[in-house]
Amino acid sequence: MYNFSLDSINIYTLESSINVPRAEDSASPVEALVLARYLSPTPISPTIAISISTLELYRLLRLRKPSFSVEAYTKVICDLYKVSPSQWLRYYLKTGQWPYRWRYRTAIANAFDVYLTIKRMVNDRIAAALGRDTPDWRVKNACPPCRYKVRVEIPSNT
Repeated sequence: MYNFSLDSINIYTLESSINVPRAEDSASPVEALVLARYLSPTPISPTIAISISTLELYRLLRLRKPSFSVEAYTKVICDLYKVSPSQWLRYYLKTGQWPYRWRYRTAIANAFDVYLTIKRMVNDRIAAALGRDTPDWRVKNACPPCRYKVRVEIPSNT
């Protein structure tokens, strides 16, 4: 085993670091991260890991409120963590707010793009396996009676 540790963002557990188990036959550290249910914003040498459940929560929030930005989500995460070095504690005592971590915003935005790409690729493969990837699949498999709308005629009072 070739275990390694990384800083992490997980909105459900609020863990600030994780220990990732890596088998000898794993192709890369990123593959080991995915098996541990985390994504890296960088494809080669990860420095931070974002949990897939954290990214899925953001995706669901964006479905309901498309204007909800990565920056706002990151600020919520920073408020939840409230774990900071002594310089941040001084900042908090002075302002009453926890500092916003720009590094987290960039990492979450990049990892979210990776997450959406993976979801699209999986959905495309599922559609292909089910034979639903042809351009005219919907037309060929639609139910014409279900698409038919009846006009309701109101009888006249004569």
